[in-house]
Amino acid sequence: WHKKLISLRRTKAPLQNFIKEDCRAEAISEQAFLFVRKAEGREEKLVCLFNLSEVAVDFQLPEWLRTGNKVLDSKDAQWLQEGVQQNAHPAVIENDTRLAILPLSVVVYSL
Repeated sequence: WHKKLISLRRTKAPLQNFIKEDCRAEAISEQAFLFVRKAEGREEKLVCLFNLSEVAVDFQLPEWLRTGNKVLDSKDAQWLQEGVQQNAHPAVIENDTRLAILPLSVVVYSL
């Protein structure tokens, strides 16, 4: 998991941008939030959805969010203990649709 995070840091432009104005966080619920980080001088964004609760959180994706492709999901099989069955988040998200953010998870989409 940590090696994948380091790899993303090296390869994704939004994670190489340290301008605070290009980062934004929004509460989804008391235990879930959205974090957006934009690449400096470009439209590329990473959207991170965090659910810190033990139940799924239903979330209406905002209109400004265009099609996003999943780059990291803590609920993908490769990150779970052997024998643990869990659904993963969708590979692609579209704006203005509903998404269930799985319990105790983080998922990252590239826009």
